[in-house]
Amino acid sequence: AINTGSQNVAVGKASLSSATTASDNVGLGHGALSALTTSARNVAIGTQALNGAMNTNSNTYNIAVGYQAGTAVTTGTQNTIIGGLAGDALTEGAGNVALGYRALSTETLHGRNVAIGQDALFSLNAGSNALNVGIGFESGKSMTTGIRNTLVGGLAGDNITVGRYNVAVGYHSLGDNLLTDFNVAIGYNALTDLVGDGSTNNQSTYNVAVGPSAGASVTEGIENNLIGAFSGDALTTGYKNVSLGYAALSADVAGAENIAIGYRAMAA
Repeated sequence: AINTGSQNVAVGKASLSSATTASDNVGLGHGALSALTTSARNVAIGTQALNGAMNTNSNTYNIAVGYQAGTAVTTGTQNTIIGGLAGDALTEGAGNVALGYRALSTETLHGRNVAIGQDALFSLNAGSNALNVGIGFESGKSMTTGIRNTLVGGLAGDNITVGRYNVAVGYHSLGDNLLTDFNVAIGYNALTDLVGDGSTNNQSTYNVAVGPSAGASVTEGIENNLIGAFSGDALTTGYKNVSLGYAALSADVAGAENIAIGYRAMAA
């Protein structure tokens, strides 16, 4: 029971029930902050939200809203977790933002991730401060140990597992990529079929595609720069191509080191 703690608000059965010297906490809901003893300046709203054993004798500044949101946090700090089961495996992770049902639901010890949307970054448990951003329904859902990826859009990068340093903006951009690094895909279905050689973890493929369906069929191709709607959209294994313009280089499948600039340049 609280002995020297002050300025706490507890509403709900067992809310803040273990607090001793804790101060400036708000627990609202059955079991909210129920195992917290000494940590301060946390907000938990929802059944069993933030009900891990937080006893760091410090200001931890965690916020969790939703059923079992952040339920396992112990020494984690400065996490903002909103949504049912959001961030529910976090224990020591810090500086994470999770917003949406089951967002960032697997990460345990590390942080600096932003997951916004249902199941965004759902499988991530990178083993380090990964600094991934997943915004959109199931964006980055399959990512396990990938780091420094920025994924924005429904299903953006949803099959990436260990890929690193990728940027995907647009629905299902980089959607099939699992293992490759250093790609930029901006636009609906841009680079959606990219898989690299399919076996090498963290293969650096360095493709850039900007525009709806730009580079949409690229599978193993590397070092292509494709800008424009449907630009290079038939390429699969081609490499080191440059195309700029609507449907430029749109008939080439496996070609290499071509430059196509202009409306439908080298389109047939």
